[in-house]
Amino acid sequence: MTTISLARSSRPDGFTVNTPGKQPAVFLDRDGVLNSTDGFVNSPEDLDRALMPDALKAVARLSQQSDYPIILVTNQAGIDMGKFTPEQNQAIQERLAQRIEEAGGRMDSIYVCPNGKKFQVPEGEVDCRKPDAGMFFRAAQDYGPRIDLADSFMVGDMTTDIGAGKNAGARAILVKTGFGGSDGKCNATPDHVAADLNGAVDWILSQK
Repeated sequence: MTTISLARSSRPDGFTVNTPGKQPAVFLDRDGVLNSTDGFVNSPEDLDRALMPDALKAVARLSQQSDYPIILVTNQAGIDMGKFTPEQNQAIQERLAQRIEEAGGRMDSIYVCPNGKKFQVPEGEVDCRKPDAGMFFRAAQDYGPRIDLADSFMVGDMTTDIGAGKNAGARAILVKTGFGGSDGKCNATPDHVAADLNGAVDWILSQK
């Protein structure tokens, strides 16, 4: 069952990295990776229209060919901006998990950052809004020794996704769907560039 959490900030401790062996997780952005960015996704019906079938198949293949935790990390400032409510967000993420399951895949956890740019990060904590790595740190705390951020992967279409992955110590993969890295918001270099999520999954599986 997919766990869905709102995440605003997290402490950058309480977990270990660079542990012996391989304990990867695969972190995925949503907009531009799993669904198109042609319009806003403010309801489950919007999500249904925007989902990319090939991306769902890619998640299914990753689910079937690895036991890596698959974790969504998505900025959704529209919550704080009043474009949709936390309850609507919950319904959207539940629909996403349902559609992935119907395609033969799984999404183990979904972390949603509702922070707008005015959010004040508590002292000693890290913002969960990408490119900061708070959502990754939260996942590492929740999953404990099951995952090691240094072994993990982040897949996204924006430079902020790549920056967040690098800030977490993970390997970052830029996909050319969605913004394809054209947002120019963050100066971060990916470890790999793929045409889409299928290509990203190919590379992740080749690293086993």
